[in-house]
Amino acid sequence: VPIMLAQGILSQLQKQKTQATFLKHRCILMPKFDAEKIWSCFLDSNDQNQPTIFMGVPTYYVRLLSDAAFNREVCKNIRLFVSGSAPLLTETFDDFKQLTGHTILERYGMSETLMNISNPYTGERRAGSVGFPFPGVSVRILDPDGADVPEGAVGEIYMKGPNLFAGYWRRPEATAEAHRVKAEAIFVLPQPDLPACCFDSAQLVLRYPLWQFF
Repeated sequence: VPIMLAQGILSQLQKQKTQATFLKHRCILMPKFDAEKIWSCFLDSNDQNQPTIFMGVPTYYVRLLSDAAFNREVCKNIRLFVSGSAPLLTETFDDFKQLTGHTILERYGMSETLMNISNPYTGERRAGSVGFPFPGVSVRILDPDGADVPEGAVGEIYMKGPNLFAGYWRRPEATAEAHRVKAEAIFVLPQPDLPACCFDSAQLVLRYPLWQFF
């Protein structure tokens, strides 16, 4: 995944630093995306260099699928494929599963919040869905008047949790616009250990039954 994204530089590189310290995990960085070099790396016979997790944006999966040499055998050593940073098309999700036997784990996050919502590691992963909120993260889908949208309707994502950023660097106006004060009026379940504000993502999402987001 491009390291300039939150999923790359914060979520993955920081996690890799921690895991490398305690579990001796390794992170393979490449100067640019090259489909053949990527899947060739999957087959590296050196156990220390052979990856078991692949983090990518949807475009990466489209380009892997377009490579005629990319197949199920190439992916035999990969435990998990993760997609984020942009919506993953249902077609790409289905084509990848059919070709490789792997079900991509799609999730949703932002630079201001890191990871918020994810499909499960164990359990059903649905095409076109980013899954369920992480523990400790509250998410509601609201209309322009601040009311909850009904199931099957599109609304704007509002989030609250310990993962929210403190604000934009030296941009108090932008910070005030992104944060919504008195979040108790928005979130039914109070979280007294958290600041009384939530984050307006300015992104639209479809509310689905069981709080799964599309």
